Amino acid sequence: MAFQNFVASLPRNELSLLVFVSTNSNNALELGSTGSFYGTEAEFVAAIKPYRDALPGNPVLSFKQDNWIDGLVAVLGPLNTTKPDVVCFPIFCGV
Repeated sequence: MAFQNFVASLPRNELSLLVFVSTNSNNALELGSTGSFYGTEAEFVAAIKPYRDALPGNPVLSFKQDNWIDGLVAVLGPLNTTKPDVVCFPIFCGV
């Protein structure tokens, strides 16, 4: 519920966040996230503070600062400008 409550609180428009649930090698539940934030490190930490405060334990925060293009490549992979991209996420394409 922490993520749902955080999203419902209308976080900043500069934040794009994808949360995923998985298990580690010990079959323990892990919650991870990836995304983008357009602002300073201090603004990012402040923006996600309500979410981190709602999680149990001491969640680990790590981030990498990129420019816009490098961030896009990190999420979507290498850019190909030789032809238009066809983007289709499995949930929307019935795959």
